[in-house]
Parts: sequence; structure tokens; C-alpha cells
Amino acid sequence: EEEEEEKKKTKKKPKNPFEETTRRKPSTSSSSSSSSKTFSFVKKSVDVSKLPSLRDADVVLRRFDDEQRKRVSSSSSSSTTTTTTCAERSLGNAVRTLSYNSETVMFGICAQTGREGIDALKIWTEELNLPKGKLHGLDTDGIPKPIPSEAVFIKYNSLSGDAFCSEYHGEFRGVLFTPVLNDGVFRQFGYLDLSLFDDNNDADVRF
Repeated sequence: EEEEEEKKKTKKKPKNPFEETTRRKPSTSSSSSSSSKTFSFVKKSVDVSKLPSLRDADVVLRRFDDEQRKRVSSSSSSSTTTTTTCAERSLGNAVRTLSYNSETVMFGICAQTGREGIDALKIWTEELNLPKGKLHGLDTDGIPKPIPSEAVFIKYNSLSGDAFCSEYHGEFRGVLFTPVLNDGVFRQFGYLDLSLFDDNNDADVRF
């Protein structure tokens, strides 16, 4: 009788809720995280079926990043980016693909003025359908400060939707794009033109 009672107790014992999670395969975790994702990081009007594949988007942006690095190392005047309209369209669609497949999107904006940086922040968050939170760094104890007329660095993270603006004394100009996918691969591309999505600059945004 004692053995039967012991078996009943064992059956009734609840499972450790964390046990399944620790044993879960990466593929199961991936599908779970994507299904619980609140935002789809691409503008709703974009037809995602016409975007390049993840592999092709990776190739385009890695090639651009490699060219930028070579240009910077070979010339001191290469801190700004110059691309043709065709190249911009290709880069823009590659950014959309990676953003759409991302769990988190981060980017840093290096701009000549505060106004230019804020405008770029508005356009990028609207174009990629990113959450919009608060823009920090433009007030002192809650009292608004004038938008800087000098160069700024604006750091954005989709986890909070917040952005942080600070002084910038470097020579680079553009957007350093860091999409985080659920494949363990580190990706960071830059510096992309601030005007990459400029044809959408009439969008209504909240920053």
C-alpha cells in the first residue's frame, strides 16, 4: 500500500516549467519566438514576396560593408557614403529583408546636425515599421534643449523603441545597421546613406 501511495504522489508531482524550455531545440525556439513577435519590422505597404531572399540581402549588404571598409582604409575623405539610385534601391530592399527577418533591430545614426539625425530616425523607424518610444538626450531635468546644430550620434533599439542622442566628434556619416536574427550570426553594416529611404520622408511619425 505504501508503494502505491508513493506512485500516486509521484504522478501528481508537477513538472518543472523550465525543464521543457532548456531541452527545446533551436528550431522550436525560433518558431515560438517568431509567433510571439509583436512587430513585423517592415512597412505594411511593402510586398515582402518581392523582397530579395535573406541570403541575397546578406550578400548585398556584406559587399557594401566591405567596400566601405576598403574605402575608409584607403582614403581619409571616404567617411561619407555615395551610392547611385539603383544601388540605393538594392540596399534599401536588402535592409528591409533583414529587418523583416529580425527579432531585434538596432542602428546608430551619425549625422552632421541634430535636425538631420532626427529626420533620419523618423524615416528609418517609419520605413521599417519599428516601435517608436522616447528620444533621450535633448532635455535637462525635463526641460527641452535646442536641437544641436553640430554633429550627433543617435542610437536606437527596437526592444524599447527608445533612441538616445549625444554629441559626436567622429568623421563618419550615415547609418550603422545591426539586425539581430535568430541564427546566431552577428551582422552589422555601415555606413548606409541617411537618405536611403528619403522618398518616404513625408511619412507621419512620432519622434
